[in-house]
Amino acid sequence: MQFTNYAEFRTAVLRMIDGDDVSTTFSIDTLDLLIALGETRVYSGVPGRSGLRASTMQQPLTGTVASNAVDLPERCLALEIVWFDPAKPLEAVSENELRDKAQWNHGGDVRQYAQSGETLIFGPGGSDGAVLGGRFYERPADIKTGGLNSTLNRYPELFMFGALAESAPFLGEDKRIPMWEAMFVRWLDGANKIERERALAGSRLTQKVR
Repeated sequence: MQFTNYAEFRTAVLRMIDGDDVSTTFSIDTLDLLIALGETRVYSGVPGRSGLRASTMQQPLTGTVASNAVDLPERCLALEIVWFDPAKPLEAVSENELRDKAQWNHGGDVRQYAQSGETLIFGPGGSDGAVLGGRFYERPADIKTGGLNSTLNRYPELFMFGALAESAPFLGEDKRIPMWEAMFVRWLDGANKIERERALAGSRLTQKVR
């Protein structure tokens, strides 16, 4: 299943709801709202399921530390990896843990980071002036305004069932709603499984010696 533009995707969503009659149930504005809510569902997840984290969503993380902090990117969904030296990725910890350790450490290499509001902070040593690197998962622009993106093109069924599941409040007691919810979860789990396997493809499992 592939789409060439947003209008084609919107028509396909409506066809799943109305069959061949694509002119009666929802207005264009309502369809656009359902699709936007479906996108949020894809990226944010549902209870018991985390949102999609695809390699197509990864962007480089950059910044220079000032006052021991770097601003998070505006559309950041999650951090993938953070470093000052690519050979020594930093460990993610809670802000409380990082600040607690800072009381007892007064130097040494930075080994950890934590989120503090909309910034990242570092410890146990100081890091001002250091150049941060890494990767993060960025939420793509809404497809209505930004056009179809590589993430939707990789998993079009996931986005379609996300929109269909969000139609529930408008359709009332429709017997298809549980099926659409189940299909969304199935495609979300499947997409995240594919992404995990893509990351591990070709790697060899090794046993850690204690």
